[in-house]
Amino acid sequence: MIDLHSHILPGIDDGAEGIDEALALLRAEQDDGVDTVVLTPHFRTHMANIEMFLQNRNGALELLRSNASDRPVKLLTGSETAFSPELLKMNIDPLCIEGTKNILIEMPMDHYPSVTREVFYELTLLGYTPIVAHAERHQYFMRDPGQLAALIRGGAYIQVNADSLLRGRQTSKAILRMIATNLVHVIATDTHSMDSRPPLLGQAMAFIEKKLGKDTAQRLIQNAQWILNNEVWIVPEPG
Repeated sequence: MIDLHSHILPGIDDGAEGIDEALALLRAEQDDGVDTVVLTPHFRTHMANIEMFLQNRNGALELLRSNASDRPVKLLTGSETAFSPELLKMNIDPLCIEGTKNILIEMPMDHYPSVTREVFYELTLLGYTPIVAHAERHQYFMRDPGQLAALIRGGAYIQVNADSLLRGRQTSKAILRMIATNLVHVIATDTHSMDSRPPLLGQAMAFIEKKLGKDTAQRLIQNAQWILNNEVWIVPEPG
């Protein structure tokens, strides 16, 4: 399996604080059946420039790789980039999932920007595919799934967190409905630590298979592979 959203890089954001915690998270990913991890530390245009971000990311990646050389898990770079119209003025290739034009976008928690669809549309014209990070954590999406449907029809993908499926009955039911109505394309861990958000991708996929069937679980796994391969596929109509 592929984990497209993680905060395992040590000491770079609010994820793993040091190399020991990073290695523990990587070990947990491997034990859970994950063979490829995309490392997606937070990037916010108002807090750092890309050059500084890349320097910090590369340093943390070198530290992780040098200490995890015995781990067969493949490590790829990316980012969880905060939504901003400023992205349209930047070269965001280095922020994309490595080897692709797919970029993980974190929306604001407190409001849905009125320019979201316009900015996403402009990104697609530039050849990028936005992936909405942890959509289930945004109350405006949960109250009005039609907003997600509109973004999907505009070319975006939607990601939800594995732990949200496994913690909290109401949230779990809501996410299962979203999956069943083609409002979710990929499950990822968004892991930050072994305590607050451990990597549970394998458990989440087993839960989806139990509730919605093996074909649905396999489709979500395949979607992650397609995203990593930078492939375009026919996305089922949301609704």
